[in-house]
Amino acid sequence: MREIAVQGGQFYSYSDFKTLTGTMPSEASSEMLGILLMRKGQEIADKGIVPSLSYFDARSGEHIHFILAGWRRDQIAPGPLVWSYDDSAFVRACQVISEQTTWLYSGGVDLLLVTANRRPNGGFIVDFKNVIYLPLHTLKERKLIESPEVLFERIFRFAQHYKGPNPLAAFSAQEARVSLVQAVIESVLGWLPREAKENFDYAKNFVVRDVSKSSPSNAALVQQVSWAGPPFV
Repeated sequence: MREIAVQGGQFYSYSDFKTLTGTMPSEASSEMLGILLMRKGQEIADKGIVPSLSYFDARSGEHIHFILAGWRRDQIAPGPLVWSYDDSAFVRACQVISEQTTWLYSGGVDLLLVTANRRPNGGFIVDFKNVIYLPLHTLKERKLIESPEVLFERIFRFAQHYKGPNPLAAFSAQEARVSLVQAVIESVLGWLPREAKENFDYAKNFVVRDVSKSSPSNAALVQQVSWAGPPFV
């Protein structure tokens, strides 16, 4: 049986969350994990994501896993996947994550890309010291992405080809394409043509940040990563 790549995420405690992430069927020492926080009734979710969930599950395969906070996945063979949503489960899932991090739910559609590291005794543990936070509703509204499906495809392709120890930093380097400090970017934006400004605005969303509660700040982490895989455009 093919492993589950996109799974429901009705977790009511951090222990539940660790159980979900600790049983990912992967042989990698580190893996990029997506935590998708969206509500039923949101246009970008209902039209741009939910209809493609079964495809996302098939497309992501063994390369990357996603947890859908507040959603449940059911399948009665040989029928299609059925996704059900619960507001109370979603609210509690947001609370569980925010209790462990400095992240707060935006009210829109949030995608958190994190690193899951394999434990010596088996299973995985999520590292909130390295997080890419993508507000999909903002990216779509500002026309920085064509659609959620296009962004997810870029994530799938990266995960399929990347074999190194630090997937999040490598994905950040791929998408950002520049290593400018945010303050420097903002200081020159007024002198750049519109297309260049949009490229910088897109790149800034892929900065790797530390959102762990133990961190003294959630400053961006500046890392140099060599990406030897094929270019994705």
